[in-house]
Amino acid sequence: MKTEIRFIKITFITLSLILFWCKDILEKQNDIPEIVRVEYPESYELANIILSLTDYGKEDKFEVRKDFEYYNKIQEYFKRVNDHALLDTVNYSRERWEEFLSFRTDSHAFEFNSKLKVVPFQMTSHLQLVQARIGNNDYTFALETGAEANLIDVKFFQRVSGELKKIKKNTLSGLDQNSKEVNAGKLKKLFIWWKTLKNTETIFGDISHLNTDDDHKIDGIIGYEILSKQKALISFARKEIVFIE
Repeated sequence: MKTEIRFIKITFITLSLILFWCKDILEKQNDIPEIVRVEYPESYELANIILSLTDYGKEDKFEVRKDFEYYNKIQEYFKRVNDHALLDTVNYSRERWEEFLSFRTDSHAFEFNSKLKVVPFQMTSHLQLVQARIGNNDYTFALETGAEANLIDVKFFQRVSGELKKIKKNTLSGLDQNSKEVNAGKLKKLFIWWKTLKNTETIFGDISHLNTDDDHKIDGIIGYEILSKQKALISFARKEIVFIE
């Protein structure tokens, strides 16, 4: 009987300690501040990115944080649009800071349209240049709506071959009516900014005759093969290709 009473006392004390310990933990948890999650809309972040690409954003010491990897990645990824007209339009200054705040705040009202993919291009005296990526490498293509297949400089065949399927030999005829056997295949993926094109017919040939302009060298030509995959609009005024999916 004494043993049972002793056991009951020990059990009661143990349970009391456990309850006290649990109460103490709960009280401490109540002292922990609530975690608040903040999400930035994509359009709002794009406004900040645009600021970082302007001359003002790059030169001002305080408006854009530059001492971390995200900034470096943004500058590297968007360097292809450093001459876009938008950057001049929103190239604000410290004195015009309120104008930028209005621009950025208004961006909250917009969202990206997943059915439209807008691709910028650069105008030269006789070519429209589009930046693209194959694998891990960047290329500059001239836009030619009459080009039935992608044409890439033959010097890149070995580099690009790993991104091809159904490699074969084709016959390519030039303006001089001479025919030449060239490598061809389907390019698994062609990235033109945020637009991904799959299984596009691609041939490799000598395009040295197209690179007489030292200021604007091209790596190939794209045209009908990419534009025919879906509806597309070309605006020469805005220097954009709009893919409609």
